Amino acid sequence: MNSKRVWEVALTVLVAIFLLVAAEGRHSYGFYMVLRTAATVGGIYWAVRVYQAGPRGWMWAFLAVALLLNPVLPVRMHREHWQPIDMVLGVLLFGWACAVSRRERSDPWATAFLRGSSVEATQRAAGRRRYWSEAAAQDNPTASVP
Repeated sequence: MNSKRVWEVALTVLVAIFLLVAAEGRHSYGFYMVLRTAATVGGIYWAVRVYQAGPRGWMWAFLAVALLLNPVLPVRMHREHWQPIDMVLGVLLFGWACAVSRRERSDPWATAFLRGSSVEATQRAAGRRRYWSEAAAQDNPTASVP
């Protein structure tokens, strides 16, 4: 796993842990504001990364998290209403971090996501490699095609 991916996963897990801590107790207003800011920045970051990779469903989910937790136009609710939301978001972010860290390279979406390109670009590159492999095999019939 490259260092950029390690940082992405580590910071996502850190926000998830803080969301779970926030769900379990009473903390200062500053704690919640820092948490909201970090979760909003993380949600926007992941929305952009997922948008670049292709599938749009997760992009909307991360944008919803960013809008719900944004500190600029805060959603006002009582603490007892925030606690289950914080718990669910913490678990989902932790699951997302685990999924990203264990993603298979054979999956075209994962390959595109990890490279920071689109699925279409990754599939076009794979098609070019296959085309040139087959062309080389036709020129040299004794060579094996992968």
